[in-house]
Amino acid sequence: MNDRVTCEAVMAAFVETDQLGNQQLFDEVAKQLGIPDEVRHASAPVGRAGKRYKLFERQCRWHQQSLRQDVRTGARNE
Repeated sequence: MNDRVTCEAVMAAFVETDQLGNQQLFDEVAKQLGIPDEVRHASAPVGRAGKRYKLFERQCRWHQQSLRQDVRTGARNE
């Protein structure tokens, strides 16, 4: 599942607006990619501490932060 979430899918969620709350972002990306709720809400242990995270949401946030960094540095404008 995790490899289905891409920067492009996250970026596409912002086509209509540049302001989305996290929940709206997750909803839009899941809808675009056809990710079912049971996959979307699945959690698993992450890192040495083994704290459980919703993997889909974690990946969306990761790509969102990568895109923000790209905008700050101009990386996507090249």
